[in-house]
Amino acid sequence: MRFGHLIVVRARTEALNVNVLIDTGSDTSLANTALLRAVNVRRGRPPTFAERAISATGTGALTDAVVLRHIRIADLAVENVVAYVGDYHIFALWRMLDEPTLLLGMDVISQADALAIDYGRGSVHFRVIGRR
Repeated sequence: MRFGHLIVVRARTEALNVNVLIDTGSDTSLANTALLRAVNVRRGRPPTFAERAISATGTGALTDAVVLRHIRIADLAVENVVAYVGDYHIFALWRMLDEPTLLLGMDVISQADALAIDYGRGSVHFRVIGRR
C-alpha cells in the first residue's frame, strides 16, 4: 500500500522486476517510459508500436504502446498485455517515474474471474479458473 489506498505489487516481465499498480478505475493499462527503456535494453530493440485509442471522455489520445509478452504476478501469469507508454501525470503524482512501473487497468483485470482487495492486510487476490 502507498498513500493509504494505492495498491502496488511486484511482478516480473521481460526478466525485469517491475511495480504493478492495480487500478480498477482505469480502462487501459499504462506503462511509464522507465519500463519501456528497461524492456528496450532486455530485447535489444525497440518494442513499441503505434496504435490509437481515445480516452473515455474523448479528450485524449493514447498513441504509443508496447506489448509485454509475459507478466508474472505471484502465481498469476498474463500474456500479451498492451500498455500505452508515457510519463503520465499519475506516475508523477505517485513518484514512480524513475522505476519501471505498469498500471494494470480493467482491460487486463477483467480477464480474471474474481478480484479481492484486502486493504487491511494490504493484499490482492486474483482468481482465475482454468480456461479451455
